[in-house]
Amino acid sequence: MTAPSTPSTATPAVRLDRVAESFSRSATTYEAHARVQQRVASHALRSLTCKPADKVLDVGCGTGIHTAALAARGAKVHGLDMADGMVALAARRYPDIAFQVGEAEAMPFQTETFDWLFSSMALQWCASPLQALSECRRVLKPGGQAVLAIMVAGSFAELEQARRVAGLGRRSNPQASHEHWRQAALQAGFTVRDATQTAYTDTHPTLLDLLRSIRNTGAGVTASPGKSLTRQDLQKLAMTYRALNAKATGFPLTYRVSHLILEK
Repeated sequence: MTAPSTPSTATPAVRLDRVAESFSRSATTYEAHARVQQRVASHALRSLTCKPADKVLDVGCGTGIHTAALAARGAKVHGLDMADGMVALAARRYPDIAFQVGEAEAMPFQTETFDWLFSSMALQWCASPLQALSECRRVLKPGGQAVLAIMVAGSFAELEQARRVAGLGRRSNPQASHEHWRQAALQAGFTVRDATQTAYTDTHPTLLDLLRSIRNTGAGVTASPGKSLTRQDLQKLAMTYRALNAKATGFPLTYRVSHLILEK
């Protein structure tokens, strides 16, 4: 069987400056709404067994909460995020940790700097999985490991199905698949120690609560923003959503996440 090729782009038309602006605006609301993101990161952090004094890079550090958790283990941690609003908030909260604005596909660090690299729910915004993972490998020391959690294709399936059935069209950005990321890791020169795909579902009491959870975690930016939903649209979407998920107690939203452990 021929292995699937690595996609050149994951979200080709989404400008990173728009993504950075969206996450900067969401800096103060992010943690209150990031229930799934916290579960994903907690799961990934269990695989990062750094020793005291190890140098660790947190790519897409956001508010710095997980960077601080790594620092509490005694590691020498550096946080990187493309959203200056997130970096500013993290730096205020954790003044003893170094935080920097920068992109995963062009990291402002020297080659072979870190023993570990951690990234949770950030790399999906990169235009090229191969470029992002090549950069991850570049900044790691020989034998260093990357522990990654990446949102992949199939996420938000309930919302996309409801929009389609309600005649409201697609809204979410296309995502690279779990297999595409695994193949990109191999092409970047990593040894893949583990590669698993996990579904995380969060259930919301109302459709508006669900939509706010997306917007208030910065993930509402899309390649084609389109028109805003009217009150009629929202009512139609809510009724369709309930009909399609009749067995659920509320409005479920599923994130599909690729968990990768890679070694240089």
